[in-house]
Amino acid sequence: MVAMFGVLKMPALEHVEEMIVEFGWTVVGTETRYNLPFSYTIGLNEKYNHPEIVIVGMNAETAHGILHAVVRCIEDGKTFVDNQESFDVIKSAHFGCDLPVRFSAVDDNYKARNLCQAWFHYDGTFEALQLLWPDEHNKFPGDTKYNHNEQFILQDKASF
Repeated sequence: MVAMFGVLKMPALEHVEEMIVEFGWTVVGTETRYNLPFSYTIGLNEKYNHPEIVIVGMNAETAHGILHAVVRCIEDGKTFVDNQESFDVIKSAHFGCDLPVRFSAVDDNYKARNLCQAWFHYDGTFEALQLLWPDEHNKFPGDTKYNHNEQFILQDKASF
């Protein structure tokens, strides 16, 4: 193992670095301490000058498909920002439905705890957006009468 950022470089981090060298970006999937699955990109900041994208509470296969769709949109010239809604992502994923997603800035205090591999890759300095999806009534987390618990929000509650 090699020293990296003052800690031992782990094989998983080496794999992430290899994927970024080969493809320019990659997706990492894991679980939160609350057993919620989450997936996030690493490499978008460098390759596209775009914040990394995080999805919490969605199974890995679906999340990876959506993250690839986000990257296709970015490659087509789209930029996503905090509090923006977009129909382009789900259309690009070819899921056969017309749902919006909303992007929400990830607070810094969640990056080291929840996006560890990105945090190590960028030495703690990077931007990230959480991709949120609506409930059956098109309400998003933070909206009044939102009806799901699967999406843990990587933002201080005071932000809502």
